[in-house]
Amino acid sequence: MRPVLFSLLFNAVLIFLLLVLIQRTQIFAKPALLAVFFGVYFLDNLTITLTNHFPALQIVPNQVWEGFLVCGWNGKLYSILLAIALLFLVRTQLTKVQIGITLRQNEGYFQPTTLVVLALAVWALIVGLNSPKGQLDIRVLIYLGVMPGLNEELIYRGFLLAILNKLMPPKFTLFTAPLG
Repeated sequence: MRPVLFSLLFNAVLIFLLLVLIQRTQIFAKPALLAVFFGVYFLDNLTITLTNHFPALQIVPNQVWEGFLVCGWNGKLYSILLAIALLFLVRTQLTKVQIGITLRQNEGYFQPTTLVVLALAVWALIVGLNSPKGQLDIRVLIYLGVMPGLNEELIYRGFLLAILNKLMPPKFTLFTAPLG
């Protein structure tokens, strides 16, 4: 457990230093928002880690596939529930659209999105063909296809990026996407 906590702290310090490098003293203008950013980061990662270290928290036992891949359904499930609770708690400060919970696509996004998806598909195919092969396990396939995506989209590309956009407002656009 200690190595995980050390890793989380080390990553948080690196993120903080990057924010200071990018924003200088402006990053301290919104200390509450900065605290919420790191609070969500730590809470999400601790949620996942604690369920791996304490089997009593596991509703569905973790599954190890081919001796190296841990499918931690519980941590991801708890993380998704945390994201839903956060969505409720911050509904007046961050909208669902700011967090990325929308099916609407902006104009001009189709072509760049298609290129990125195709590039990622080619990369995944190359990695998949060169990875160790094991027995097909439907539970592992469902886990890999659903749980990490839901968790990471909600927390990392949803809440954390929305908070960063409030900390560092967009200054330029890339393919019609405002970037901060």
